[in-house]
Amino acid sequence: MSILKIEQEGDTMEHCSAISYGESDWHCDNEAEFTQWVKATQKSLVRFCRQIVNNWAEAEDMAQEAYIRAWQKRSSFKGESSLLTWQMAIARRVCLDYLRSSKRNLLLLDKQDITSIIDIDTKIDVQNALAKLKADDRIILYLRTGEELPFEEIAMVLGKNPAACRKRYERAKQKFEAAYSGMEG
Repeated sequence: MSILKIEQEGDTMEHCSAISYGESDWHCDNEAEFTQWVKATQKSLVRFCRQIVNNWAEAEDMAQEAYIRAWQKRSSFKGESSLLTWQMAIARRVCLDYLRSSKRNLLLLDKQDITSIIDIDTKIDVQNALAKLKADDRIILYLRTGEELPFEEIAMVLGKNPAACRKRYERAKQKFEAAYSGMEG
């Protein structure tokens, strides 16, 4: 995927300070530094989008749209979370909007994402169990287990409080375990 070139409606990027992977003090109007940040976070954001849309090409498109929206809304970043968390929240909305508009079926993992140790039948069972979960359950499972985010960061992505995210994660885990155990029998 090529690096996002941001040229939206005459926006000029003049100065940017304190930009980094997880920086919460972000004031960016510099295209070169924003592009550098995109390069640093792009793989992670595409993987995150991939977990929602279940297609690498669409995930790349969703990530690019999320970066464009982040650039357009850069003045709304308040530093209450890390920049990456803010970006993931934007990406989540972009992906869910896309899914609602296309009414696509979601899966969290595909065969290549699950370790090769697991046999093919188990992989299919895991995929089928995940497919039975709601999108929000798959998202929270991915954020906690795939991205290993703390509940405070997950709360920022989902727009919830950390305690609610802990509870939602536990419920999602139980739903997955129930769906998966139903596959084995």
